[in-house]
Amino acid sequence: MNVSRRPVLERWVLGGVVLVAPIGSDQILRLEGTAADLWSRIGSAGAEIDDVVAALAADYSADT
Repeated sequence: MNVSRRPVLERWVLGGVVLVAPIGSDQILRLEGTAADLWSRIGSAGAEIDDVVAALAADYSADT
C-alpha cells in the first residue's frame, strides 16, 4: 500500500517537533516523538506503509 498526505503547510522546529497546519483550517497540530517520525517518513515520495512500519519498529525496538 502506498502512503500519501493531503496538502498541508508544515514547519519543522528544533528538537524533533513538527507543526502541521491543514489547509483551510486555523488549527495547528504539534507532533512529537513517534508521531513526528511517522509524519516525516510518510512524506517521502512513494513511501510504502510496510517500509515505514518496519523502519519505525527498528528505530524504537518494537515488534512488527
